[in-house]
Parts: sequence; structure tokens; C-alpha cells
Amino acid sequence: MGATDHKSSALVKHMGWGAGDFGRACRSLSAITWSIIAVCVACVFILICAGITIPVLRANAVRELKVKTVTVPLNRVRSGAVRVVVHDLELLDKLASDSICIENLVEIRFSGVAFEAKDAVSLSQLVGLQTISFYDCDCVDLALQGIANLGIGSIHLELVQVSAEALSKLSSYGGLRKIEFEQVPTPDQRKALEGLPSGVT
Repeated sequence: MGATDHKSSALVKHMGWGAGDFGRACRSLSAITWSIIAVCVACVFILICAGITIPVLRANAVRELKVKTVTVPLNRVRSGAVRVVVHDLELLDKLASDSICIENLVEIRFSGVAFEAKDAVSLSQLVGLQTISFYDCDCVDLALQGIANLGIGSIHLELVQVSAEALSKLSSYGGLRKIEFEQVPTPDQRKALEGLPSGVT
């Protein structure tokens, strides 16, 4: 027996362990080590699966939302509905490029959208519109530019971002009979609204 073996035996005796106790301790330590490794591997596997699953779930959620906010209302208008609520401006683009929708659509309501210049162009295609509403929308000036020549009869504005200049231009919109402005106006907005023709209420 070498010097190292003598030292190990001496240590075992000093600690009051028998040879069997020492062997069991080593085996127990080995089992704990493998358990820790197994847990680490399982955690890594879970993280990898989550990294794959979460983007897939997100993509599915986006598709479902598009169906709800674009495909379903578009099909309703194509089937004869004359009113539509727009939560996604992709729907506006599709409505404006569909001749059946253009023919059917009489009233449109926008909710929670921010308009861009291209949306004004899309709006200008909806020649059958009679009523248009904006709720909690930004850049409404652009949308109002798009409907300037449509002969809209009624405009509803609520909690929107719109300039006094855009409001004052409404006086030149032929056919406009009614404007509902349901928010506290700034002094400039109030002045613009008061300057509209007396026939516009």
C-alpha cells in the first residue's frame, strides 16, 4: 500500500468511518452530482423549447389578430355590409382596392390608428362614403385631406389629434352637414369650428 493509501485510511479512521461508510459517501456524492447535471440539462432543454415555441405562438397570435381585424370585416363588406370599423389600416388599403367594397361601403369608423399619407390616398377611393368617424386616432389631418372631395355628409371626431387648420378647411367640403367634435377643443380649434358655415352643426 502506498503513502497515499495510508493517508486515506488514516483519514477514514480519524473521522470514525469504516471503509463501507466512505464508499457509500462517495456513491452518494456521485448521485448528487449526476442529479445536478440532469437538472441543468433539463433547464437547457426547456429554454431551447421556449425559444422555439414563443416566436411560433407570437406568429400565430398575429395571424389570428389579422383575421379578426382585416379578413373578417373585409369579407363582411364584400358580402353587403355598409358599415365597418377599422382597427388596422391594412383593412383600409384592402377596402380601397376592392370595387365591391367601394360600392357597398357607406359608413366607416376608425379606432386607435395613426394615419400616413398613403392612407389619405386610400380614403379618396371610397367614393360612396357618407359618414366617417375617428376615435382615439393620430394624424387625422391626413385622413381629412383624403375625404375632401368625397361629399361626406357627417364627420365625427373624438379624442383625436387634429389641427385647427384642418378643421377650418372643412368649410370647403361640399355636402358636409354635420360635424361632431367630442373632446375639449383648444382655443384655435374652437375658433375654427365656430368659423364653419351656419348650415354645419
